Amino acid sequence: MNRRKARGKAVGAPKGKKHVRGREMTPALISALDHPVRREILRLLSGQGTPVSPVEMTDSIDVGLSGLSYHARILSEQRVTRLSTTRQGRGSTQHFYASEVAENRMVIAILAHTEKYDSFLRR
Repeated sequence: MNRRKARGKAVGAPKGKKHVRGREMTPALISALDHPVRREILRLLSGQGTPVSPVEMTDSIDVGLSGLSYHARILSEQRVTRLSTTRQGRGSTQHFYASEVAENRMVIAILAHTEKYDSFLRR
């Protein structure tokens, strides 16, 4: 049995150095952008003038709220989105995210190139 599997390492969350704003790409950012939901979140945030919460993202992206929250948090950890504000509502905290990719030509190119492949996520 593979030692990595035996240790029960988590799958899905990119590991390694976090993306540093102004630096084009890092292995962790490439890993984060490898997921179609994360790319679709970035497209949605790039098209909005105001920060968007995962609850609001469910209107445009065909993924459940918990999945969108998880992927938005991964993008925030990689610093391609930022947690803009939080608001208390209905017994929980809503997080609002904004895009940070306007100056990253590589991320913009990846989003443009993969848009047709990720269209199955759009409502």
